[in-house]
Amino acid sequence: CRAAEIIPLGNSTLYVVGTSVGLFGTANLDDVNTVWEQIGYNDIGSVVCEYLVYRPNDGLLVVATHGNGIYQMHLNSLGDVLDVEYINKSQFDVNVAPNPVVDILSLDIYIKQYAEVVILICDELGRELIRQDSQRLTPGENKISLSLADYKAGIYFVSLNINNERIVKQIIKR
Repeated sequence: CRAAEIIPLGNSTLYVVGTSVGLFGTANLDDVNTVWEQIGYNDIGSVVCEYLVYRPNDGLLVVATHGNGIYQMHLNSLGDVLDVEYINKSQFDVNVAPNPVVDILSLDIYIKQYAEVVILICDELGRELIRQDSQRLTPGENKISLSLADYKAGIYFVSLNINNERIVKQIIKR
């Protein structure tokens, strides 16, 4: 994390962080289960975002990158930068445990209707390490276990694509 801004937008709050791999935002902080959505993927891309500044009087957010220029956007609502459908959706809930993990990672997925899930585990550089294609989830509680025993200690990301909606959770392997 290189820079951060907390931006009040009406009855909501937008949390924006500039990282070494792009600009990310969320409206819901939930400890290690916070889901960060990349902002400006097609414009800013996955570059170092060194500096953020927000001007509340007109909603201007300025993002300075390393090697890809300076970007600005005017913010009036969460929907200007985040997928509002995702924010309001509560069709499923995902919990990863234990975190930090030593050997076996358990994914607890609560879902309201039948769904298909594709699971990816990537390292901190985004390289795909584990891929489990299309598993069927049933309404209610679903538990999936993954072995991380053969991987070195570090930060990893679990990406779940459930009915074409993506959730990413950060995990720490010890």
